[in-house]
Amino acid sequence: MLLDSQASSGKDPGQSGPVPVGLLSDGWKAANLLAGPVSSCRELVTLYRCTAGEGQAFLVAPAAWGADAAPAARAAYGEIARDLQDQGLTIVHERLFGSLKVKPAVLAARDAAFRACNLPADGPFTYIQGHPPWGEGFAGAIIRAVRCLDPADKVWTIRDQGKAVGRGWRRQDTTFLLLQDIQGSALGPQQVNTRPLQAKRMIQRAAGILESQGASYRDVARTWFYLADILAWYPEFNRARTAIYGQFGIMPGQENAA
Repeated sequence: MLLDSQASSGKDPGQSGPVPVGLLSDGWKAANLLAGPVSSCRELVTLYRCTAGEGQAFLVAPAAWGADAAPAARAAYGEIARDLQDQGLTIVHERLFGSLKVKPAVLAARDAAFRACNLPADGPFTYIQGHPPWGEGFAGAIIRAVRCLDPADKVWTIRDQGKAVGRGWRRQDTTFLLLQDIQGSALGPQQVNTRPLQAKRMIQRAAGILESQGASYRDVARTWFYLADILAWYPEFNRARTAIYGQFGIMPGQENAA
């Protein structure tokens, strides 16, 4: 299971289940406001860009129906890398949707495209197991990116346990933190990894990372939980989440709910 979360502060206020291509929604809804696509590549993928305020944008690259994963990923990330370079944007949230079987080919295409445009390829991302409607393959990618508007603005990579797990950026006296691919599995043959325990560890780990950045879980504005077989165990997940939120003071009186 995976967790992404976003927090902000300042003057202004183990494995995921199948996700269909239609769930490329956060950026897709915004991108649909455009009159047309930014670019397309040999009918493998179409790139949409939507401005989300000054110096901010969503890039959405859904693969064409039935496209082979490796060529589609190469086309998608080729278009994404060029657009990031042309617009002077830096990624702060990156999600890829595809079958686990094609993950190595998709990530290889991503790395090659970024390096070809002299962009960093070691940034954080979340790979979400999501079979396209046509079967196994690469469904597409959603990216949120920003551009620094002032000399005091900056973007940095958040690391935990030697791994890139998010981005932070500062604009107009406000700090934003966005964590990615936070997992709750404990490693080692003697470790217990029940699903409710993974959920608890996942949230606790996110809270610890936020604290290392000078924030807390109470600053979180949004979370994305990616859970396998969610309908089969949602009551257990909800109890685990509610209990730890109670400990954080987010839902007072629920500390012993689990």
